[in-house]
Amino acid sequence: MWTFIVLVLSFKPNPEIPQIDLFQVDKLVHFLFYFFFAIFLTFEMNKENSKTQYSKFSNRSILITAIMVPFAIGFVVELVQGNFIPGRMFDYYDILANDLGALVGAFSTALWMKKS
Repeated sequence: MWTFIVLVLSFKPNPEIPQIDLFQVDKLVHFLFYFFFAIFLTFEMNKENSKTQYSKFSNRSILITAIMVPFAIGFVVELVQGNFIPGRMFDYYDILANDLGALVGAFSTALWMKKS
């Protein structure tokens, strides 16, 4: 569901997001969307593991997936925005914010789960 929300909002033409001189709210939104994307993906994969006595996914594969899936989706979204969505453009800084959000979300969730 979260992926669907992110994609719908990402493909909306010409969003009205306020810009502040020193800090772009847009980048924080990108970071947070992909931060939660990685967290939800990690929890979902762990939930799948708990359904049976045998783990479908190793902790390492969960972490890699929780990073790589948002990375790939974020990159494809930027390509689509830059080429097919009126009023939208490809932005390397959006990709950076997406990737940082996914990294922080995946690693913080992995650390939290390891402790509990």
